[in-house]
Amino acid sequence: MSAPTESQQYPTTAFAPELLAAEAHDLGYLILEAQRELSKSGERERLLRLLATARDHCNAIIEGAQILRANFLRPDQRSEVDLLKLASAELELWQPRATASSVRIGLKNSGKASIMGDTRLVARAIRNLLLNAIAAAIPNSEVDINIEAEKDSRVAVSVSNSGRPPTDEIIERLSNQAAMNASHPTEISSGLGLFIAHRVALLHDGHLSVRHENGVTTFTITFKG
Repeated sequence: MSAPTESQQYPTTAFAPELLAAEAHDLGYLILEAQRELSKSGERERLLRLLATARDHCNAIIEGAQILRANFLRPDQRSEVDLLKLASAELELWQPRATASSVRIGLKNSGKASIMGDTRLVARAIRNLLLNAIAAAIPNSEVDINIEAEKDSRVAVSVSNSGRPPTDEIIERLSNQAAMNASHPTEISSGLGLFIAHRVALLHDGHLSVRHENGVTTFTITFKG
């Protein structure tokens, strides 16, 4: 019997969140075991921190797979989401990373700041946009989260930064929602972060858009209130 071809070993015709979650779960378990062994010696603190970060990434992959697998929110998944409180918590959580990158982060709010939805999913979307903005921002610049009420009871959450602009691929896909909806996550060259934010927006009857003007990039998720 001939050896399987590369395409047979690694199918690209469909994205399987369940497989991704299983792999990440196993990797997270191995990292946890390594942490336990290292903690016995009380040494190698830096390595322990790196392992903790790696395990956080595994948890994010598992959560991302769950988001990608969902096609709709059940009624029991919807509750009032305080966007101002959620964004404030994310800013506090990621302030050390922003400080390490010499980036200032802030929050602005205008009008209604709550929607009906899944708090965990909305937090993930805001986090993805915030971390992307911090990574792309130039030193000594600002990253701002702005929450603003719009027409028809919609609420927009925007994350802006001065720095590296989004790729033409990202701009093209987000300007063509039909193309973005038809995309597999593995086709997005910048990774799963923006795709997951897009999926969260769809689950909340909203959309994700991007604008780049005068050196400032703004990603906006518009939620149905």
